[in-house]
Amino acid sequence: MADDFDMSIRQETAERKLGFKIERSYVSPTGLVVEERFDGIEDLIRLSAFTLFLERRHVDSGMPECCVDAKNIRRLVILLLRNKNVKHILVLQNKEKQPLRYTIKNIQNLVERTIEDEKLEYLWTRGRFDKYGFKKGDLKSAFANVTDQEIRSYSTNDLPKIREELIKKMELYIIEMEKIIPPPVRPKSFFVLPSSLNDYITPISSQGMIPNILCANDVKRVFEYCEEILLKFGYEVKDYRDIGRWQLGQELMIKLSICGNGKGAEWRKTLDGFLAEMETSLGKIGIEESKGVDITSEFSERLLEPKEGRRIRHEDFVERVSDDIVNERFGDSNALTILVEKDDLLSEKKSKIGWSGIRCYMKPQENYVSLSLSHDLRSIDLYDGFPVNLFFCLDYSSRFMRDLMGRLPHGMQSKIRLENLKFIIQYLHAYLDDVPSVLVRKV
Repeated sequence: MADDFDMSIRQETAERKLGFKIERSYVSPTGLVVEERFDGIEDLIRLSAFTLFLERRHVDSGMPECCVDAKNIRRLVILLLRNKNVKHILVLQNKEKQPLRYTIKNIQNLVERTIEDEKLEYLWTRGRFDKYGFKKGDLKSAFANVTDQEIRSYSTNDLPKIREELIKKMELYIIEMEKIIPPPVRPKSFFVLPSSLNDYITPISSQGMIPNILCANDVKRVFEYCEEILLKFGYEVKDYRDIGRWQLGQELMIKLSICGNGKGAEWRKTLDGFLAEMETSLGKIGIEESKGVDITSEFSERLLEPKEGRRIRHEDFVERVSDDIVNERFGDSNALTILVEKDDLLSEKKSKIGWSGIRCYMKPQENYVSLSLSHDLRSIDLYDGFPVNLFFCLDYSSRFMRDLMGRLPHGMQSKIRLENLKFIIQYLHAYLDDVPSVLVRKV
């Protein structure tokens, strides 16, 4: 009993920090999935086995849904494995917002047992299930007891009817049972979600100094550096929604080497290799989604589309850099930044794009000109947003270099070398339930 009481206390703490309800009624056969909080939701929460608030902050800030769909599924799988009595999943959508169509479609296919192998592999890869002690079969077995799913667009007038339906389902479930089955014993693995800093093996200490710049030769090492530094030197904060997250308190800079053997055209092969390497974290489907991030994201209009009285900013940036190279103005400072507009400052959403700009540094050498591209990343979620932001940085760097070479005189193209990419990250962070279980203390 003491263990159950301690678990209850930890659960309440986790719910406050993570921003979603883990579970409420052990006798309810219904799991509630909603896109966001709304007035009257508390009545529905009390009548549900659990309530999952779908993560959509990255989508609201313009990134593709591949940032969050696998994360949402991972959270749902955990909740279903903790609540074996759930037979129904009720999904409530906001009529006014674009629904999370991939997440909801995934749930539907898993309930109906029609999930495609390629999609299942994508969810496994992008959701990082292996980091939480899952076996691949768990993705399907978690839905074994679920018999139906209902998707409904809600309004305030719908809530009383939904409440009555939840009560009816609960009454029928209890009648069917000879006695109320006690909740199953929970193994202390991925079923236990972190609730505070005390659950973490790290930080080791924040006494040391973060290196001024970290050097990497592959994309995997870039991510490993970010994870190592964040977990070693980070600390707990709350975001604007009062949800707990782990954050680094200073700027982080990582340099990714491009040219290693002095060949000027190596940048193309190297960048293509880095982009292919991203498939290990994004999966094939995630790669396809991320390829369109510069078209679908919030900053597209400011970067790639003409406006009255203004040229396309990407083209202007390429032209300025090429003109400086041709005229040997290597002391000029060229940058393309995403300007903060008045509407952004007044926005209550506050969830902004991570990538905020790029700078091109030029240095004359004896027989060539070396270039370094520096990407500014404002606020980056390590596990969800960073892989897509990193893909964009690599993809945009490749696009910039191709367009730059297209503007330079033919004889000068062979004298240009892209030496490295730099990533300057301002606010690196991770939400508590995204940290892999291998980094969480066994409690």
